[in-house]
Amino acid sequence: MNAKGDANRSVRMTKQRLYQALITLLQQKSLREITVRELTELAGISRGTFYFHYADIYALMDQMEAAQLARLNDLMDSLIPSISQEDAPPALVALFTYMTENPDLCQALYGKSWESEFTRNAKKLIAERCLGEFAPDGGTEEQKYMLAFAVNGCFGTIVAWQEAGFQPPAAEIARITWQAIRAVKESFTMGFFDFLKKSAEPAAPAAPAFPVTLAADAKGTVVAMENIPDEVFAQGILGKCCGIDPTEGKIYAPADGEITQAPDSGHALGIMTTAGVEVLIHVGVDTVEMKGDGFSPKVKEGDKVKKGDLLLEMDLDKIAAAAHPAVVITVVTNTDDFKNVEVVASGAVEPGADLIKISK
Repeated sequence: MNAKGDANRSVRMTKQRLYQALITLLQQKSLREITVRELTELAGISRGTFYFHYADIYALMDQMEAAQLARLNDLMDSLIPSISQEDAPPALVALFTYMTENPDLCQALYGKSWESEFTRNAKKLIAERCLGEFAPDGGTEEQKYMLAFAVNGCFGTIVAWQEAGFQPPAAEIARITWQAIRAVKESFTMGFFDFLKKSAEPAAPAAPAFPVTLAADAKGTVVAMENIPDEVFAQGILGKCCGIDPTEGKIYAPADGEITQAPDSGHALGIMTTAGVEVLIHVGVDTVEMKGDGFSPKVKEGDKVKKGDLLLEMDLDKIAAAAHPAVVITVVTNTDDFKNVEVVASGAVEPGADLIKISK
């Protein structure tokens, strides 16, 4: 190696020793508390050599920060074209891996002094790159505030990750960060508050797995469809059904769903289950003539119910006194939408027991 090459190598080694000494001291005190004397003693070089390269400690810090900002800018070059991909880009994983391999540097730049000039410049760089890519016109006021929120959140994530001992691993924290970055990109498209509203909405429920089952809605004895004492139900005109001859005056929800019918007479209820099964619960035969006497509904149209919720109370003595059969009839009114609707219970049943199985 020639003399010029040796000199360059010596300069690089000197600067590296100064970088490392500065990083070490930044773990113990703020930059303004560090003296050139202690820095050079720790680096093992003379003060003259230090001043040959730098005017003061701040100039050394500026150079170290500039190198990291250049690294960050290169990272943005890799991230922005990858914004549409679901998996975290290798460059982001590499950045977090670099942090785990250089914890002292990470602590010096992002730790106690995370509101340093470096972090302010880093945030500015990221914001400007993002605005330039996602909002070439400079962005709206809302977008700028949203971006400030997101960028500060990313830096806060780094600090929290440090404090947690760099756990979870680099690949996992990169995945988490990447999902947040992609969410910000989406919010630029639809507007921040629209995006927050969308994010707050519950995910659409998964399609129900068939077959599904309707539970017995009353305590008593199962009555086969053809034995129900009303031709409309016995012939299945309204849909496949069965009855329960009740031994107590309570009606329960046969499935999760929403109340779609709740007439004032209280003798019937309609339910649309979460699986898309339309259910009619009809209490007694010709009990509409009682005009609500003896019936005490516990729900109203539009109410959400869970399987087993109490829907209705009825006075069996009043129904008997009015000379009406009290059979509780459960009808699948959209029977034609399904491949098979089968009554699976017989004899005595308790509320909640399987009553009707529906296949699609």
